[in-house]
Amino acid sequence: MEDNMKEIKIKKMQKKDIKNIYKIGLMYFEGEKWYTKDFLEESLKRKGLHFTAIKNKKIMGAIMIGLEDEPRAWIYFFCVTKKERRQGIGNRLLKKVENKLPKEYSVVFVDFESKDKSAEKFYEKNGFKKRAKIKDWFGLNHKGLIYEKKNVDHSF
Repeated sequence: MEDNMKEIKIKKMQKKDIKNIYKIGLMYFEGEKWYTKDFLEESLKRKGLHFTAIKNKKIMGAIMIGLEDEPRAWIYFFCVTKKERRQGIGNRLLKKVENKLPKEYSVVFVDFESKDKSAEKFYEKNGFKKRAKIKDWFGLNHKGLIYEKKNVDHSF
C-alpha cells in the first residue's frame, strides 16, 4: 500500500474536475435531490478547502470543507471511488485539509446518515467524536449523526 500511496497526488480542486467528481459522488448519492453538478460548482465557489486525489491522471476522491463558520469548519462533501476505498486515499485527503486549515479553525464537523457504519468507523479512526444525533437528517426521515474533531493538528 505504501507504494500505491506514492502514486496518489492530492491537488487543489478545479472547476474542470467537477464532472468527474460528480460521477464519483453518484456512486453514493444517486437519487439524492441535493446532489447535483450545480451543488458541486457552487460549493467550489464558497470559502473553503477543496481537494482531489489523483492517480494515473484520474480523480479517485474529493473533499470539500466550508470555512464560513469560524472557528468551525464543516466537511460538506467527501468521497472516494468504491474501487479505491480502504487504501488510504480518504486519510490523505483529510490530512491535507487538516494541514491547510487556517489556525483560527479549531474544530471540524461532519454529518452523515447514521446507518453509514463505514463513515462512522473512518471518522472515529481519524480522531472524530460523536457530537449529536439528528432525528430527521435533511428532511429525509432518516437518522443522522454529527461528528467533530477538536483541536485539529495543523502540523502534518
